[in-house]
Amino acid sequence: MKYKSVWEISDDQCSSKSEHQPFNTWIRHNQDTNIGKLEDELRGLRGLIGGINNDLLFITYHPENTEIIDLKTMKQLTGIKNRIIPIEKHKFGIGYHCFLPLTMNNEKLINHFIFKAFHYEKLPICTAFNDFKYYSFVYLYDFIFLFGGSNSKYERTKNVYQYSMKEKTWNECKFTLPMEISGSFAILSDDDTNVHVIGGNNAKREKQKMH
Repeated sequence: MKYKSVWEISDDQCSSKSEHQPFNTWIRHNQDTNIGKLEDELRGLRGLIGGINNDLLFITYHPENTEIIDLKTMKQLTGIKNRIIPIEKHKFGIGYHCFLPLTMNNEKLINHFIFKAFHYEKLPICTAFNDFKYYSFVYLYDFIFLFGGSNSKYERTKNVYQYSMKEKTWNECKFTLPMEISGSFAILSDDDTNVHVIGGNNAKREKQKMH
């Protein structure tokens, strides 16, 4: 595979559209659109497009924050109740976490909004991941797959775990990653037959370029 950084596009290319470049093109937004505040910790934030018309961007970031942006106006929604994600006090907060649509019978469930309030359901936690974070993830049909991760002692793992949204159960997969890794990025191929796990830190805390 060949790689090219999408950040190497010039400002002129960024502000212009080309019929021959329908994607991988940066478009500068004209309005002031900010996520979080200057003092916020935004490393490892997660975003998800949802809403009945897929016109809302949900953003969750450390330690327990939620923001919702209207994609039509690129403005943050106000008056949202229960913006704080309920996490246990002894936890480190969210970051590099799993955040994706809920599916049932291989179909995405449409978001439900009641007076602009969030409603939560506590799901079973994978016992092996009680102290682990910085894992990468993908979801396929009714399953979530977690890859690698590290604990509070910065010990890394190469294990892969599977969560069934339908059965609400966790299982350790028989296959593992070729090395211990944390902070990587995972993505499914277009035909859903391969998972690409890229980058991250190895067991020696070194940044690595493995794909």
